[in-house]
Amino acid sequence: MPGQYLVLNFDFSRIDRSPPIEKATQSLAQEINDTLLDFRLTYVDYLGELFALETSRFIDNNPVRNLRILIAAVDRALGNIHNKGDKNHPLFNVKGVCLF
Repeated sequence: MPGQYLVLNFDFSRIDRSPPIEKATQSLAQEINDTLLDFRLTYVDYLGELFALETSRFIDNNPVRNLRILIAAVDRALGNIHNKGDKNHPLFNVKGVCLF
């Protein structure tokens, strides 16, 4: 049973920090995008079709935009779950996303 938040956990230890800086930047962007995709796959069945559609707009080289899209899509999906009043939905008591 989920707690109050869905956890989005980044593992920055996997980032390649070797020079040049562009290589590290690309590695960071890839790590963020991979984590967002993992989150999407984990929760898409619970958050529904609109969440799936909205998060299908991810762009490989724009992790900040992708994070913004994901957070907004989660907020809308959770709002829809709450508005329907389905207290049996596994995410009914979830308030949002917590970033780690």
